[in-house]
Amino acid sequence: MGFRGQGFHLHSEALFLRDITEVEKFSGDEYRKFINLSKLAFISIQFCQIEYALECLKRIDKLNIKDKIEDFSETYFEFLKEVREYFFKEEYKLPVTFNEKFSYLDSQNRFKVNSDNKSLKGNIIQFIKKKKYLYNNIKKIYKNIKFYIEVLDPKFIFNLNLSYNNFEKIFLKYGLVYQAQVLKKNRNKKMIFKEK
Repeated sequence: MGFRGQGFHLHSEALFLRDITEVEKFSGDEYRKFINLSKLAFISIQFCQIEYALECLKRIDKLNIKDKIEDFSETYFEFLKEVREYFFKEEYKLPVTFNEKFSYLDSQNRFKVNSDNKSLKGNIIQFIKKKKYLYNNIKKIYKNIKFYIEVLDPKFIFNLNLSYNNFEKIFLKYGLVYQAQVLKKNRNKKMIFKEK
């Protein structure tokens, strides 16, 4: 039958990453913390949780074991060392997360019905307008998407960098092709909406 879909999922995978501070509490020994954080960082990268892995690597940098970690020759330690050195040498800033920007109360207030307009939708719009930068970014994104859909300007293709940058090349060097592709794709998405 040509009208059938893909059917039901009979199996699935789930990955639950522990809170990094909980992993640090497993042991008071800094050497064990280094091992645990390294494993967590590498597993996170395998599942494309790059920001989470970078946070683990940031915690590793604060440990006082620089002389001991030179002894490790395992490939994944070398990979993590290169990622750590590249990312923190360049002092890249990660995008601000929702959790960092908004309090728990702000988050909950998005869904309260406002007594003035009695509608959930009106309250969400009012919340967005209060947060000027959020409102302006949503307007800008909508304007950019509308422009590219209506005009289909082929020049925007040239804003995309189709080659891998140095950070992504570290992933390729160690055979993490999928992760490098995800990083490149996300980088290029940012380039499309970058202000001219």
